[in-house]
Amino acid sequence: MSYIITDCNADLAAKGLTPCDSTEISNNKPCLQLQQQESFHQLCQGATTFRPIQALVCRNSETKQSLVFTPDLIISSCQEMSTKDPNWSLFQCYCCCSDYDLHTFIVTPFGDTAVQLLDVGNPVLVGTMTANKPTWSSMDLVFTSGIPVTNENAIVMTFDNNQTLTVTSDHVFLRMNSKVIRAEYAFVGMKIMGAEGNPVTIKSISRQTMDASVYNIAAVSTFDGSIDNHLVCSNGIISGDYTLQINFDTLNASLVDESAA
Repeated sequence: MSYIITDCNADLAAKGLTPCDSTEISNNKPCLQLQQQESFHQLCQGATTFRPIQALVCRNSETKQSLVFTPDLIISSCQEMSTKDPNWSLFQCYCCCSDYDLHTFIVTPFGDTAVQLLDVGNPVLVGTMTANKPTWSSMDLVFTSGIPVTNENAIVMTFDNNQTLTVTSDHVFLRMNSKVIRAEYAFVGMKIMGAEGNPVTIKSISRQTMDASVYNIAAVSTFDGSIDNHLVCSNGIISGDYTLQINFDTLNASLVDESAA
């Protein structure tokens, strides 16, 4: 999705501000990394989308690459890099407050990764079901996309593993009976399957008026009627990938929880 670079940069340019994200390097997105810092997140609390936030990065004037460090390390780290290559220097620029849900983490072979940092080609762990237990293996993503949601289909769910997910009504969860259910049919007290096959209970469900976006990912673009390889782990909870989500209505009835009928 072009939101982060294209839309944000256009808005910053209209305000006469220099963006941190470079359109010259497609995989260099310092603003996405900065949004993971607590100090940045605090500045964006309650802010509207595209509110400009001043940032300091270490930028290479020749390659246009920007590196992000924590506020306590940015100056010393960039100075150290500059001694080895004078093209590196501190660069003051701006990022936009994002409407992405910054608290959704996907399990990958290298640990949990914020969903908005994942790109096509990045590996994630995908699940297959055997005797009501998930088995995880690594596969590369073939699809990633962020979509905006409006208040009528933005659902905020909290769980007893102290995690929260913001999802759309057609988001797919895996229940303890290894059947899938859409978020719109979930209810407080329902048990969803966790990463180890453990039960995770829904504590609250609310539809909130908010400007938000959710991220869709998939490691397999084709669908053969099976949920295998279409399961990912987000915030310790098993969810269906985007391919499963858009093919939900074609599933055999034996795979769909009765609550979703």
